[in-house]
Amino acid sequence: MKRHVAFAAAVLAAAAAHGALADKIVCVPRVEAAPKVDGVLDDDAWDKSEVRSDMVDALGIPMPKSEYPTELRIVQDGKRLYFALKTTFKELPPMANVPYAGKLKPNRGNDGFTFNYCCEIFLDPGRTMSDHYQYLVRADNTCAAHFKMDWTRAKQDIEVASKTSGKTWACEFSFPASTQLETGMLWGFFFSLNDIGHILNFCYLSGPSNTPQLFAPMLIGSYAEWFADAFAKLQKRIDGYRQTFPKGSTAQQLDYAQDALDDTIKALKAGMKPYEIFARCRANDNALDRVDDQLELVKAGLEVRTMIKDVDFNEWRWRAIDDRTANEMLNIKARGDNIYFDCRGPMMLMPMGRPGFRNGFPFPCGRPTLDAVKGTALHYEPQKTDRLFFQHGPFYGTFHPGNRYRYEFWFKGKGPITVQAELRSIPATGGGETRHHGHKLDRRELPAEWTKVEGVFEFPAPPPDRAWETDNGLVFYVPAGTDFYLDEIKIWELQP
Repeated sequence: MKRHVAFAAAVLAAAAAHGALADKIVCVPRVEAAPKVDGVLDDDAWDKSEVRSDMVDALGIPMPKSEYPTELRIVQDGKRLYFALKTTFKELPPMANVPYAGKLKPNRGNDGFTFNYCCEIFLDPGRTMSDHYQYLVRADNTCAAHFKMDWTRAKQDIEVASKTSGKTWACEFSFPASTQLETGMLWGFFFSLNDIGHILNFCYLSGPSNTPQLFAPMLIGSYAEWFADAFAKLQKRIDGYRQTFPKGSTAQQLDYAQDALDDTIKALKAGMKPYEIFARCRANDNALDRVDDQLELVKAGLEVRTMIKDVDFNEWRWRAIDDRTANEMLNIKARGDNIYFDCRGPMMLMPMGRPGFRNGFPFPCGRPTLDAVKGTALHYEPQKTDRLFFQHGPFYGTFHPGNRYRYEFWFKGKGPITVQAELRSIPATGGGETRHHGHKLDRRELPAEWTKVEGVFEFPAPPPDRAWETDNGLVFYVPAGTDFYLDEIKIWELQP
């Protein structure tokens, strides 16, 4: 198995754990001459912008070109963001200017501000995923706004200008942000268009509204500039960590990260869609955060090491500890307590049928024994409850749909045991209930002497109307009372 193939699966799974990856991003190139905010879209700056017309309706279905033809452009000059909107409604009644035209409406909340013929611009500077502004701009040039639902805290020095002609509305809007517009910075962004009534008959570019954790990423800089900056930052992180981790399992994680970065750069050159490149960059960043956890452990004086030393099996790299366990160790140390679980070994322990904080929380466990195949065996003493041991390597997801795998391990002990691939499925339409499916690989009474078990696992077709998730792995079901020794567990992908 190529290490970068496995790493890519792992980092994307890590990113997905924080919510679905956005399938849209927008870029904001810098212009030397800012457009004049007058409602007339004739400035040279707009020729340098990305033109977005890929709106969807309230159900997320692409809008027909005949309904609400809309174009949105965004640029920045290092001081302000500039938005240009041109859209055509089904009908657009005559608009009368009001005393506060072009300025924020002086009100508490949006009382008296109707959503008819209105666009909504949501901005999360720095992509905090918690703090955001909302600006509601009507075709009659009126505007209302809030910051985190506080209608008194929105920035006041915005600019807005509208022009209407027949059913067509042209609008320009600017937002001050002088310290957050350097190339490589990231914002959250959502845009929607309302026809008549509050949240009725509207279309949008990304969403949902007032939910900053799901806003589309907005890249400050052109795509080429932003990705070049992101690649440079990732490379700097990898090179910096190598100063502390020149060898060992953490250095191997850095090898995976380097492979993933190199593949992402190639994918961009090959024409992969920007949002897919963005997803890869963020996933790689998230994976490197695990290395940062290792660095924090080193600073705290905690030694973390792996018991797997299989010099004959170079394609699989075991990771000694996962990021959540690293954080737990640091928390325990901060409380002044002793570390109460073993940080070594290739397995994870998950109690079965036991509610509470530790159920499903992956603690590496087990103790080495002198009686081993290669001196690295783990001994799991008889327990009062049934246990599930989940294969602990660099990644949670070992098996991936459509692939074939060879597995090999040694075990012995006393009592029954079942070894299987633990597969997870979801509805074929996506999301919804997750089901667990055990695909048995071996079932027997444990032998008294070390015995090698090996075989080939072919990923089965999913149940009808369901699809496999990528978070699947090798598990050992160990009933209560079983005395279980395990050594030299290996899994690798076979060539097609």
